[in-house]
Amino acid sequence: MGEVTTPRLTSRFYTAQQRSGNSFDTRFLALNMMRAAKSDADWVRDYELAFMGLLISRGISGGDHEVARRAADGVWGLHQSGTETI
Repeated sequence: MGEVTTPRLTSRFYTAQQRSGNSFDTRFLALNMMRAAKSDADWVRDYELAFMGLLISRGISGGDHEVARRAADGVWGLHQSGTETI
């Protein structure tokens, strides 16, 4: 911190520093792990099939965003939290 004062003006200077050491951005780690398990194009394809109701034979009904997302995330290979693979 610094300060410069004149008869008509007082100016203060502040600085902030980040010392994160060997940390990493977990958001991009998660995205890269997901992309290693399944490409974006494959995920979108699986989501669309589930949302359109084309996976009824697998017990996945269409028209529900959450169900389609879970189907795209988990049915064909993405690891789920708390499973043996994690």
